[in-house]
Amino acid sequence: MNVKVVCLWVLSTVLFGCDVADKGTSKDVSYYFDQPAQIWEETLPLGNGRIGMMPDGGIERENVVLNEISLWSGSKQDTDNPYAYYSLANIRRLLFEGRNDEAQDLMYKTFVCKGTGSNLGDGANAPYGSYQLFGNLVLKYTYPNESDSIAEYRRRLNLSEAIASVSFKRGNVNYQREMFTSFSGDLGVIHLVADADRALNFSLGMNRPEHATISLDGKDLLMRGQLPDGVDTLEMKGMRFASRVRIVLPKGGDLTATDSSLSVRSASEAIILVSLGTDYFDKDGIGQSLEKYLSQAESKDFSTLRREHTLAYRSLFDRVSLDLGKGERDHLPIHERLAAFAQDKNDPGLAALYFQFGRYLLISSTRQGLLPPNFQGLWCNTIHTPWNGDYHLNINLQMNHWPAEVTNLSELHLPLIEWTKQQVPSGERTAKAFYNARGWVTHILGNVWEFTAPGEHPSWGATNTSAAWLCEHLYTHYQYTLDKAYLRDVYPTMKGAAQFFVDMLVQDPRTKYLVTAPTTSPENAY
Repeated sequence: MNVKVVCLWVLSTVLFGCDVADKGTSKDVSYYFDQPAQIWEETLPLGNGRIGMMPDGGIERENVVLNEISLWSGSKQDTDNPYAYYSLANIRRLLFEGRNDEAQDLMYKTFVCKGTGSNLGDGANAPYGSYQLFGNLVLKYTYPNESDSIAEYRRRLNLSEAIASVSFKRGNVNYQREMFTSFSGDLGVIHLVADADRALNFSLGMNRPEHATISLDGKDLLMRGQLPDGVDTLEMKGMRFASRVRIVLPKGGDLTATDSSLSVRSASEAIILVSLGTDYFDKDGIGQSLEKYLSQAESKDFSTLRREHTLAYRSLFDRVSLDLGKGERDHLPIHERLAAFAQDKNDPGLAALYFQFGRYLLISSTRQGLLPPNFQGLWCNTIHTPWNGDYHLNINLQMNHWPAEVTNLSELHLPLIEWTKQQVPSGERTAKAFYNARGWVTHILGNVWEFTAPGEHPSWGATNTSAAWLCEHLYTHYQYTLDKAYLRDVYPTMKGAAQFFVDMLVQDPRTKYLVTAPTTSPENAY
């Protein structure tokens, strides 16, 4: 699932059809399924810019995929290829002589990064690394009478409040679940309720495919691990991560713990608090941070946790509303509604929902002081994430930010801006090593380890205009804010990207134009 804020084809409507909503007055914006998720792409994405959860809404067994925006394998590496620059003049000569095949052959042999680069999109165990699944939270439910039938099942994502819910009736008992990644408390919250006394029974465990151990601390369930750095293959020396899960029973019930799970019996309400983190930002105190978030949340009842979360979230979401009118399909489950749309495009409410879903994904997958949304926002369910879940700089990272300024989420541009500034020192080394140029450059690939070199295959990896495109975002943010202090801060970054092209551009002897040779238009070929 390439969770990108893609192709907001109603964007032109923003200029004419959006208005700033009064706080607390936004109407319900949501979609729902009438069955549990059959595949991961049907689960409901929750995120607070740092942590993510994706529940599948299973009845007997529910899997909640956990993510954390900074969980990357790999490490910083030397990617400067000492032979690349020495071939540059010959590559240009061959291009200008029209000998493109020979130029391409020379390019493929010499003008690549040192090392394995992204490892052809499978960098989990390479120095380039990969954004990875944090783990799975698994809930197994038992019911008073397992033979009772299921009725009135609904699984819903409320975009207005950033809350996922499941409700159904089994026998004579109504069950309700709500989950959110708290924008105020910075942890995951799961609320389980049965409307009959002692009818809520479940066990809870955690797992991860590799590099993690599960243990208990009192009645908290812990998971700890460390990822490979891609250099030392015998020991894990990469990023450390940890999570801690605590269950609160406000109305009583029995909580027991085994070596790797927690069990609740004879309850009618449970609050599950999920705290997780890495040492990317928190070098010394992952454990202290996890405990702090849990202790703060444990002191509050669920209604308070929910209210504080929605107020914090809606301070972003409620800035824009879009009403394109009602339609006869508004009541349909989303999978039926999408199938109907494929046959008949007359569903204006779906267009408005899609527009708000794009804003929701951006709000959920980044926040100030952290990282920009990656190739899949912050959601993934694998160790070997497609294309490493990295920052593709030929379109994908930019697309994620299309809603930032035009839909009144300007501060959500800042993580990308800070990430861009962070690439400059590495980009200066790359500019010197590959082009003998001043300024800084980055190519098609980006990660959390400041990879700026050409990729391992020039057909896509040699695109060298990405720094300029990133700087367009820096300037766009100024155009919307007119913040001159900010402009002074980012000006050296923009100037450095321009200096690179002053030195790198060469004159085409046929047209007399200055051209970027060599470079590529990604995913195009002769």
